[in-house]
Amino acid sequence: MNIHAGQWHVATHYSNGLAVRNIFGEKYIYLFSIGRPMGKVVDLDTLAAEAETWRRDGKKVVWTNGCFDLFHTGHARALAEAKALGDVLAVGLNSDRSIRGSKAADRPIRPESDRAGVLAALAAVDRVVVFDGARCDREIAAVKPDIWAKSGDYTEESLDPGERRAILENGGKIVITPLVPGLSTTLIVKKIRRGDPEKIVSGSSALIVNERREILMVATEYADGVKWSLPGGGQMRGETLQRTAERETAEETGLKAAIGRHRCVIERIEPARSLHLVLHVFLASVNANGDFSRRTSRSAVDVAWFDRSRIEHEERTVLGRALWLDYLDDPDGFPGYVFLPPGSE
Repeated sequence: MNIHAGQWHVATHYSNGLAVRNIFGEKYIYLFSIGRPMGKVVDLDTLAAEAETWRRDGKKVVWTNGCFDLFHTGHARALAEAKALGDVLAVGLNSDRSIRGSKAADRPIRPESDRAGVLAALAAVDRVVVFDGARCDREIAAVKPDIWAKSGDYTEESLDPGERRAILENGGKIVITPLVPGLSTTLIVKKIRRGDPEKIVSGSSALIVNERREILMVATEYADGVKWSLPGGGQMRGETLQRTAERETAEETGLKAAIGRHRCVIERIEPARSLHLVLHVFLASVNANGDFSRRTSRSAVDVAWFDRSRIEHEERTVLGRALWLDYLDDPDGFPGYVFLPPGSE
């Protein structure tokens, strides 16, 4: 029997939940389980012991992790795709403390007990373990999953090196599953709190620092004058964020950038311009002796290495001036998320 609800209908009944599919024929997505979901929330020692038993029984263990603050379709699809990669799906959930350290003081919106309960209620999820660190390399090393399913706009090279090492050293492999465009907890929260404009611009920049602790900056011609900023720009349709940073760096500086790991997200809302900017910043490197004259961007009028003094005293606008001074002071303590108020440099 099929039960229709809008454009979704129940396709299959299971002993512990339901699977649904879109009427247009999209893949099945597990929605929830019935029974005692909180029994799925375990500590790391318990999960590691269970994972060893599962492997002995010939089952493939999949690991994924995240904050899962305001649960949305992107989360559901990512978890369903992760579960489809193996037999058992274990989810590492960032604790409240770890989220406050990497995002903002007012996050998460929902406490870890609530977020863990939602995950545990999903049929696709077999176990949930809450972790406190900024990274989950310790958890990955303990569980030794066969697959780490990472959802996002990443490449294997741009993932955290400690987490990547933890999975590969134990014989596991990494699978990147794509994001659902336009869905994120951050965007949902900002829209609720600040009445964001509909126009959202996604882009990326390359944070390139040489051995002299100088940052590569580009002077770009804007409608209201020339401003210095990191090389980067808007994301083109079908383009990864890493590719955006590579392309823009080449066009604006004439140099080929080697994109490293994702460093932070900078968000800025300008209601007067109906602009909502979400900028992803990647650590990158270039040949410091490259030829800037080979740049092809017509709006990029100059390229230069900025030391701390020049960042402080440059007369023209330096976009994110205070952020880059903070980064030079303490690269490791630089936040993973920054919100810039309207009108700020």
